[in-house]
Amino acid sequence: GLSNKAVYADGTADEPAKSGNDHKPPGSATTMKRPPIEDDLLQNTLWPEIQKLYGHGFEVFCLAIHSVGKLLASACKASKAEHAVIRLWDCESWKQLQSLSAHTLTVTQMAFSNSGHRLLAVSRDRTWSVWHQVSLDEKAFALEQHADKKTAVHSRIIWTCSWSPDDLHFVTGSRDKKMIVWKEDGAASQGWSPASEVLEAKDAITAVDFCPQLLDKLNAVYMVAVGFESGQLSIFSWQCRNSDHVSWQRLLDFNSRFDGVYLLLCTGL
Repeated sequence: GLSNKAVYADGTADEPAKSGNDHKPPGSATTMKRPPIEDDLLQNTLWPEIQKLYGHGFEVFCLAIHSVGKLLASACKASKAEHAVIRLWDCESWKQLQSLSAHTLTVTQMAFSNSGHRLLAVSRDRTWSVWHQVSLDEKAFALEQHADKKTAVHSRIIWTCSWSPDDLHFVTGSRDKKMIVWKEDGAASQGWSPASEVLEAKDAITAVDFCPQLLDKLNAVYMVAVGFESGQLSIFSWQCRNSDHVSWQRLLDFNSRFDGVYLLLCTGL
């Protein structure tokens, strides 16, 4: 968030009124032994506003930035298709370039591919959509594929998605406790189709992310971080194999917590 507390070039800040408590003034440099909480960020950081973007009818729910910072995608809370649009903004002029329509309910997460040529979106309507850049010298995107409720596999809200580092796959995770990797089929009529068996977890999946590097380049083994509604974080490896092989392997579990200390459990290395 924004802070109005004055912080100067030498790192000092306005002194607060003296009180019986001995504490550092807001904005003072400090060394932390844990990740900052919201109060720390509120008191000690200042993000100057450079532009307001108007266009959505309701509060913004998710954002995605292009891999080279050329474009910004935004989506807001929506209960109707007319509000469930993705708006594309030019990061130089801050003008709206496009309004992309496919979903009927809130778009919950978006992700540009690493090349920047595709945009992936998932939604409360239990479907996902893939958009491709019309041409390399244009900033316009067109719908490549929109999964329906049958082909999307998921039976509940799809909360999260991520592209593989080579852009050959993407992964989706849902409240239905399922995670699945998708691949682009060679046949144009097939489009994107499942590349893995469905990983069925014990808890709703709220976050997924491919590791930016492959675990094993020779055998095309990927790593995927998975966050669950319970707060647990797990690391899986995934390899595209024949259907008679298990392609998912759990590598690590981060289980919280005891007096603020996180325990790391190794389950597959």
